[in-house]
Amino acid sequence: MSSMETSSSFNADYNNSALFRGDTDFTRAIHSMIKAVMFRDTGTVFFTENGMKITVEDYQYVQANVFVQRAMFNDYVLVGSGVDFRIKLPMFCECLNFLGSSTSGNGPRLELSYMRDGAPLRLILEECGVVTDCRIKTLRPEDYVEFDFSADKITCKVIMKPDFLRDAFLDVDSSSEYLELKIDAGKGFTIAATGPTGDVKTEFPRNSDVIEIFSCSESQHRNPLSFFNTPSGF
Repeated sequence: MSSMETSSSFNADYNNSALFRGDTDFTRAIHSMIKAVMFRDTGTVFFTENGMKITVEDYQYVQANVFVQRAMFNDYVLVGSGVDFRIKLPMFCECLNFLGSSTSGNGPRLELSYMRDGAPLRLILEECGVVTDCRIKTLRPEDYVEFDFSADKITCKVIMKPDFLRDAFLDVDSSSEYLELKIDAGKGFTIAATGPTGDVKTEFPRNSDVIEIFSCSESQHRNPLSFFNTPSGF
């Protein structure tokens, strides 16, 4: 549901009993980050003492996380240690983009509030006196995989320019039966796929300008097939 109101009423219904409420000026950045991980329709939203996190999983096989640090919020009020619920991500993105013609660099101001367990997530967007009020139905949270990224357990780490990684994935035929991710201590990072139309391989040498950080104590191979058989945000 959306409605048009005057700017003077923007905080009129700001209920102090909400489990969470906060506002930020980084609406456009949040919208872009959610779209980047929207390979499933549903994601889990967490509000914690450190900020907002959105987790998207593909059958407990692939997990993507978006973090919005608490410092990015002008106001951040959380009751208890944390709040979590599931939400339809396409609807979330659509609401965030209601004032898509915004001329400000960060987009319209965004206010988020969650009253109680099972309540809808409320979004209020305001810019130049125009206010849009949205409420999105939430779903009960589900168990998700806790990936352990403790520094002492990481054998390989690659930080690279995202546009090049995206282009490499786009070159992969979606009908490919196997996808290989290979990190070689001596050579670098390789993405290879085999499908009905042939083989595709993209190599990123460890010393190339594309790679910003490369560390590898033990070469690794992985084949995350299911991720590439689902709609993605690429």
